[in-house]
Amino acid sequence: MMLGITTLYIAVFCLSSVITYLYWIKVRVIRLQQEIFDKRDALFDRAAELNALDDPAYQFMRHCMNGLIRFVPNMSVPLVTYIISHDDGVEKTFPQSSNPALQHCIDEVSAWTAKRLYRYIVRETATGWVVWFVFEVLLNPPLARAEDTEDVVDKKVLNGVERVMRSESISRLADALHCAPA
Repeated sequence: MMLGITTLYIAVFCLSSVITYLYWIKVRVIRLQQEIFDKRDALFDRAAELNALDDPAYQFMRHCMNGLIRFVPNMSVPLVTYIISHDDGVEKTFPQSSNPALQHCIDEVSAWTAKRLYRYIVRETATGWVVWFVFEVLLNPPLARAEDTEDVVDKKVLNGVERVMRSESISRLADALHCAPA
């Protein structure tokens, strides 16, 4: 009798965990899109305040963020890994604003977006947790790390995510997949 009740509790727990995760997948996409919208709108407000809406650096960053918003539902660990691994290796130069205040704002938004995407891809997905576990725990045990070294894997992935975020690949993929316009 007790075994049957325990089995029922375990089955209900597993089923509710799966249902919760399925809702979480949709909620995290909506939340990330909204956060990027908010940052894009703040960047717009700052550019308007500085009378720099025609600035090429601002327009490029806005274009990247719009592509990213459209593409977020398709963003995954394997896809980002594919994009990073098929990068041509050429250091890309992004338009720089002649307005230092606007460039500072663009740099802040870019850094925030890259960190947020990293968290979204690595920390908010089951695949991301598996990848993180393999690289951080199995391949680089915590006891083997020096206390003052940065997480090299995190830094490499973050740099890759920033390259992906600012690449034309996201906009091309969003267009190819017919993602809804932002």
